[in-house]
Amino acid sequence: MSCTALSPCSFRLSAVFCFFAALNGLLAAQDPGLSITQSSDKSVSLRATGATTTVRAVWETTADLQNPGWQVFEVQPITRGQAELELSITSPAAFFRVTLYETPGYNDRIGALLARTQITQPEAQLLESNPLISGTLTAFPEAPPIRVVLRVNGGTLILTETDPSQPPQEEFVPLPWLGSQTLPWPILMDVLEAESLFRAAGYGPEYRSVNLRQPVYPGMVEPYFIFGTTSGKFIFVGTESRIVFIGT
Repeated sequence: MSCTALSPCSFRLSAVFCFFAALNGLLAAQDPGLSITQSSDKSVSLRATGATTTVRAVWETTADLQNPGWQVFEVQPITRGQAELELSITSPAAFFRVTLYETPGYNDRIGALLARTQITQPEAQLLESNPLISGTLTAFPEAPPIRVVLRVNGGTLILTETDPSQPPQEEFVPLPWLGSQTLPWPILMDVLEAESLFRAAGYGPEYRSVNLRQPVYPGMVEPYFIFGTTSGKFIFVGTESRIVFIGT
């Protein structure tokens, strides 16, 4: 089996590196930055090398290059521009690609803001977060402004970050934040994985909002990425169960 080259990838503000590989006993690579570091009958380990300024790798897969519905299955923070991933050769032929970004991901930015706050307020706990977006989206923005809501002593701290390299704006509200449970951190799913599951379930591709939270409500048993659709419905993606459902 051979790979069919696709059009070059391009992402705003990204250092991009793409490759395509077919795994059914054969592997083909179309970029010198991809190397096989280990291979066996059951798995293959891949290394993608890009610019040393890249800090995040997004891995995707599809079963059909002619009509690709790329689905994110792994998002990795990386250092020195190198990403490594071990793939199991246990399924029919599949194709893979990786994109390396110079910008930190949404989840990484939440974690960094939480860790920054806990230096001076170690009791801080995450309640919810959302990107500050407007209009209709067909893909999650690369580096949107974000809002993070934290429970702290005496009330609620709301952080607004427009640039990851700059300190966020802080607003302290001397009241408890109602309606959201405390979220464990880190969570088990990246927002790009949630977006892929949302679309794979047939609810996309367009949406108007996305929130990370666990509502205080019967049956809400894990953190969720909640997508607001153009029809006014809210689609929940469980970060632990990976179950997708319409909110009531």
